[in-house]
This record gives sequence, C-alpha cells and structure tokens, in this order.
Amino acid sequence: MANVYAQASCTISATGSAESSGGCFKKRNPLPYFPCHILADPSSRQSLTVKAANTAFKTNMFHTEVDGGPLNTRAWAFQERLLSQRIIHFGASLMFFECSTLFASELQPEGIYDGVDVLTRDGTKHEFPDLDRWAEMLDPFLPPPQPSAPPALEPEDFTPPDDSAPSRPSVSIKLPNTYGVFPSKHERQARARYNKAWNLYRARKRHRLEENAARERRHAARERARQESAEQAHLRKSEQALQIPRTPNPAYKAPEVVASLSDNSVTGYRGAFDFLAAAAAAGSSRDIAPRDQLRLHQRWFELVSKYTRSQLTVAGDRHMAAAGVARAIQGPGTNADYLAGLWRRHLEFDLLWSLEGSPKCRPSPYRAPSWSWISVDGAVSQRLLPFTLANEARRRGSY
Repeated sequence: MANVYAQASCTISATGSAESSGGCFKKRNPLPYFPCHILADPSSRQSLTVKAANTAFKTNMFHTEVDGGPLNTRAWAFQERLLSQRIIHFGASLMFFECSTLFASELQPEGIYDGVDVLTRDGTKHEFPDLDRWAEMLDPFLPPPQPSAPPALEPEDFTPPDDSAPSRPSVSIKLPNTYGVFPSKHERQARARYNKAWNLYRARKRHRLEENAARERRHAARERARQESAEQAHLRKSEQALQIPRTPNPAYKAPEVVASLSDNSVTGYRGAFDFLAAAAAAGSSRDIAPRDQLRLHQRWFELVSKYTRSQLTVAGDRHMAAAGVARAIQGPGTNADYLAGLWRRHLEFDLLWSLEGSPKCRPSPYRAPSWSWISVDGAVSQRLLPFTLANEARRRGSY
C-alpha cells in the first residue's frame, strides 16, 4: 500500500471523518465564509450583504482541521499522508490542499502562511530578514521553496436582461463567491494593494535591520576586543602570580546576541521527510560529519515522535507502518541502511531515543531488538538540543 500512495498523483482524504462511514461531505454553515447578497424592492437599486465574522484568516484552520482531524490521529493515515505527493483534505468545514511546497484552502487558494513566516523544505520556519541574514547557515541539501499560486479565475457577472421595464431596474449583480475558489475583483485589488504595501514595508525593514546588524557587528567587535584584552591582562597577572605557563584558547569567541527563531512549523514533519529523502539521495553515508548526523537524527525523530503519538488498532503493526516511510526515504539506488526504526548512518544518535511517561512492561510477543523504539509501546522522542539557527550561532560563539 505504501507504493500506491507514493505513486498516486493525488490522494483524496476524508480528514474530517472519525470513521469510514463518515464520508467526505459535511453539513456546514456558509455564512462564516461566504457573503449572502439580498436585493431590496425590485424598483429600488439598494441591496444588502450579510456575512458573519470571518476568523479563518486570523487562525490556522489547516492546523485545526487537518493536523488535528480525526483521520490524522491514526498511524496508518500518518504514513499515507506523508507518502502522498498531493492531498485534497475534506475537513469538517473546509476543503484543503497539501503538497511539499504549498498548503491551501478554499478561502486561501494562493497558500496558507503563518503570519510573516516562511516555511522551508527542511521543516524549519524563518522570517524574511532572518533568511537573508543567515542564508549561509541554511540547509545545504534542499533549495528554498518556490510556492506557486493557482491561476485566479473570474466569476461571471449576472445582469438582468430587460433594462427598460420598470419592474427590472438595470442592476449588475456579482454572484457570491460560492465555493471560495474564485476571488472577486475587489478582493484581488485589495490583495494587490496589500502586497505592494507589504513589499515596501519589507524593503524598509530589511534596510533598518541591515543598518542595525552592521552597528551590532561593530559594537560586538569593539566589545570582543575589549574583553579579550581584559582577559589576556588577567591571564598575564595569573601566570605571573602562579608561574604557570598558559596559552589563551584561539577558538574562543565572545557570545553574540542573535534573534530567536522558531525551530519547527506545524507542518514540519513533511519538510523533515523531504529533507531525509534528499539527504539519502545526496551522497554516501560514510562521509557525513557529526553535525550533519545530528541534524539527520533530529529530522528522523520528528517523524518518529509524530508517528508514535498516533493510534494503532493492532499494536504489532508498529514496525510495518514505519518501515513503509523508511523505504520511501531510502529510494532506489541509495545506501542508507534502515535498522528496525534506526539508521546506520547516524546510529549513535538514534540509540539515544527516550520513552515518554512512566516505564511499561515490554510487549509480547517479540517485535524488535531492545535497542529499538519499535520494541516498546508509547510516545518516543529524542532529548538532544534541537537544531535552530539561534542555537547554532550560540554554539559557534562558545568553546
């Protein structure tokens, strides 16, 4: 079944249904999302538009209805969703689209973005200025995403045919946006004005950030020189007092204040899957530096953590569903060895997995070796420091 989902052009998912008889289509109130146009007396040109308060653009409906949907609490559904190239989700109140580079809904067909953040394909989330400032530290395996918006289509206008009859005044009525996939002319103009203002704001903010960064670098250089001078003076006094020859550590750098960055998005595990698959196809497992091994380990356990929190009807299937994901990561012609839930190329890190909660008895019958997380029940995670640009900058600024 893993090959079926991996090779399908698009998967249709009844994400909002808790059971197989629930189906794709749900009863829903359209007023929170789509306006209702009411005409006054036929002899009048007045009209009224009724629309409930719309909070869909202020909250992450994708996270609520897709990530938190009843179907996606199942372990097999997690595997099927991860392997699918494209998915159409029928949620409890909206339809959603998901692929490796775009997440969209009926209300946001051009894409769902969390504030001013940008999702990168390695599963991390950064702001625009941070992407510019830390570009050299981003992941070397994958290029930055290039999400493309679907083409915008015009809804048809409806004009009453008889302009002379008194009972049919000449009124041009815009059909309501029934399904949310055809933005109106007013919406497109408003979005264009917003994009223009947003681009101007970004340019000004980037300029200010560059000036502030240059000023901070100059200040940090002066502070570093002053601190190193003071430390060397203190060291000379200590050496003279204790008569112990000492040499300052040339690798030492004073810690620099860096911006705090979010490490993972709500959709980060799909980015982690792409990261691991690209890394498996990129090169040999024998020439990976420890730092890159740690990152591969952490990306893999993002998937393991999500998977082990999902539900399985048959506990013995714990290995089978994970093996399907591992085979997709391996791909054809790679030498990435999968060992019962762990990977040979970063086995030392993978052995540091941890079972959350209180210890339990080992399940019977035998599933896997005791060093594998597949041999136990419950949520599994790793406790190593997560890789973020902020943590990486702090690491470089210490011994």
